[in-house]
Amino acid sequence: WSAAPAILILRQTLARVCARSSWGPRCCSKARKSTASIRAIPRAILVDTHVVMTGKSALDTLADPTFDARRMVILNREPGAADGAGAPPAVSNRVAFTKYDIPEAFELTAETTAERWLVLSEVYFPRWVAFVDEKPATIHRANYLFRALRLAPGAHKIRFEFGAKKIYYAAYGIHIGANLILLVLIFFMFRRRGGRITASLE
Repeated sequence: WSAAPAILILRQTLARVCARSSWGPRCCSKARKSTASIRAIPRAILVDTHVVMTGKSALDTLADPTFDARRMVILNREPGAADGAGAPPAVSNRVAFTKYDIPEAFELTAETTAERWLVLSEVYFPRWVAFVDEKPATIHRANYLFRALRLAPGAHKIRFEFGAKKIYYAAYGIHIGANLILLVLIFFMFRRRGGRITASLE
């Protein structure tokens, strides 16, 4: 899977930020360099370390040619404890998608021999929720606009869901139910009217 759509959104967002800020053309140049530096990253990758940065500092680091996004992830706040503690031991470090059903959900498996970050080239949005080994997990904002999970050592099953999905299904169910009730009412109305017409003809 290509991260091109996410990269495009990142470019557009950074361009708007630059246009409204006092950082000037240098900021836009850094934005282009930062998106270019993470263009080649896979959609999902395991990263060893993190650093906390925001705003211009994050952009400067992303634009730095020495920054290696395959080894470090930039977060916007200090993280909590790793998710997935007590998982079965892992013998390797790898991650793979097992289900990809955008825009509703996607699933992955990940194995890590030490505590690591699972970084996704998927745009961060608050209504997404994550589960590691069927337990709620914290989604961190990573590399300015993407997502990351902090994983404990072991073999994990990971699932991302869009949090508003249940609301959507509930509204859809109400809509269908209301239409069925309306059809039933129309049926009985015409049936009753038909009975009156038959009686008058007799």
